[in-house]
Amino acid sequence: MNDRHQHSNGTTSQSKPEGRVPPYDAGAEAAVLGSVLLSNEALPLVLAIVDERHFYIEAHRRIFAAMTSLANSNVPVDHVTLGTALKQAGDLEKIGGAQKLSLLTDSVATVANVEHYARIVKEKAIVRQTIYTASEIAAEGFNNPADVDEWLARAATSIMAATSTSGNKGAVPVMAAIKKAISYLEQEGDPPGLVKTGIGKLDEFTGGLWPGLLTVMAGRPSMGKSAEALNIAFNASLAGKKVKYDTMEDTELLTSFRLLSRAAGVDLEKIVLRELRREHWPKILGSLGSIDKIPFWFDESRGMTAQEIRRKAAAHKHYHGLDLLVVDHLGRIAGDGKLYERTTEAALVLSDTAHELGIPVLLNVQLSREVEKRTDKRPLLSDLRDSGQIEEVARSVWLLYRPHYYYEDEDPHELQHIVAKASHGRTGMVKLWCDLPHMFICDPRDRPENPNRPMEQKQMDY
Repeated sequence: MNDRHQHSNGTTSQSKPEGRVPPYDAGAEAAVLGSVLLSNEALPLVLAIVDERHFYIEAHRRIFAAMTSLANSNVPVDHVTLGTALKQAGDLEKIGGAQKLSLLTDSVATVANVEHYARIVKEKAIVRQTIYTASEIAAEGFNNPADVDEWLARAATSIMAATSTSGNKGAVPVMAAIKKAISYLEQEGDPPGLVKTGIGKLDEFTGGLWPGLLTVMAGRPSMGKSAEALNIAFNASLAGKKVKYDTMEDTELLTSFRLLSRAAGVDLEKIVLRELRREHWPKILGSLGSIDKIPFWFDESRGMTAQEIRRKAAAHKHYHGLDLLVVDHLGRIAGDGKLYERTTEAALVLSDTAHELGIPVLLNVQLSREVEKRTDKRPLLSDLRDSGQIEEVARSVWLLYRPHYYYEDEDPHELQHIVAKASHGRTGMVKLWCDLPHMFICDPRDRPENPNRPMEQKQMDY
């Protein structure tokens, strides 16, 4: 957790276990270096996976650091240039002399396997770092930490960092990053980690929920925040994405009622008040087959801090896998300090959670009553400023507005989804179709031919 005494392989000196050699693969390390010597085109592929810290053998670390330095200076990497660079740095004799370099290419069967070799090196480094991190966590635990929650939060963050397959790689040559981006663009289908909302028009406009980014969905009560969050989570799970839904306000039972209403198309109020009729039961029982197959989890834990949400999400990803985390809503997250400070801290932690776990995080936020004081009730990005630095922290901000809630002559099924901030895309307004009594939100093109009945105004927070 403390990185003041970093080894060059990313380990901490005070936590390194004594008397045991941590796992590494000398052959894979040599094969990576030999592949680069045989073909400089292999270096960008390698740099997309590892850096010098991932090599366990000190000589290999020095060689790879020299290779990277030459490449950054646009100097070809070969036995002569590499030997000269190592000699100038005073490292040639430390790595075993020029003979050591000549032996590296002997360990390469084919350069085509360089990515495979690099992944072996990375995997061994992850195992080593996890061992060192776990040792340090245990040492701190034996010292009887005064603040257990803080210790657990730091422990979870340290383990996530140690076990991350992406890791904190430091600087990468720009061409290596660009080549990776080009490869990303050439792939067919959705980019890795992207989660579609399942609402066609919204996905066309935003692309979906992007991994590593925090998206905030805000609005006044009864605008449809919880309903849309549940629809997105349900749609994603139907598409095979693993979804964790943290409901900070409703109980597990009431959230289950909401999902049943959405899946079965039965009025939520009739489910909650147990006013089900004979014709409703086939719909409810018929929906169970699809619900049984989806990777969807509820968590109704009350009073969770943002650090606890992050820790539980990390554990969930480890045990079950996780593609999308939904948190409903920000105002219910526990913490210290005034509301502004508490919500700012929570948003920052959830933004870090998205980045650390490499998943999208969708966070619902309830706007203050200031919106009601305006003639135009449509929410603005500036309305978030009373709730902390959410506008600055979130990479995307969605605002929800239902005109019919304020004006009876407006279409009761219209939901305006306003993309007020999009750090990676465009902003604007998308009109969606909603039937909140049935917890159903969709693209207007996908609305039912004959809605069950006109939507009524109800005293429910959707």
